Amino acid sequence: NPDADLNGSPTNPLTHPYWIPEFFGNAMVVNGRTWPVLKVEPRRYRLRIVDVAIFYGERGGGIRTYLEAKAEFARRTGWFEHHLVVPGRADAASCQGRHEQPSLRLAASNGYRLPLGTAGMPAMLRALSPDVVLLHDPYWTPRLASRAAHALGATVIAVHHSSPALH
Repeated sequence: NPDADLNGSPTNPLTHPYWIPEFFGNAMVVNGRTWPVLKVEPRRYRLRIVDVAIFYGERGGGIRTYLEAKAEFARRTGWFEHHLVVPGRADAASCQGRHEQPSLRLAASNGYRLPLGTAGMPAMLRALSPDVVLLHDPYWTPRLASRAAHALGATVIAVHHSSPALH
């Protein structure tokens, strides 16, 4: 088959000139499309990122450490606008990009909290109007948050904070 020559002409120029659909490896994929193209008007844009995390302890923890470093980097550089949606006090006001959803504090748990329902998540995402939503756990409304984010045109990324060696 002359089209199968990897060193010759591309076999599928309509997808990408050098991508073979049967190849499993490193390829740019966004929302199920390889090598996506987005046409936008020429002006300055600022990416708005929203991290949603249930495992966010009041006194520390690995995910909190990572997300606070990310928020500090966003504030310091201005490269993107960062928002964090976490379980918190029902009466907490949003400040510096941190948006707390109503929750109950778990006793003796380093300040971890259990969210009280999911009703506020779609409204919060609509208010923030994100470009990208990162879901940091599979327990706090991943389908609801994903549907709400996609309805706004946002890209959704599920983040897995674990080690395969532990499974």
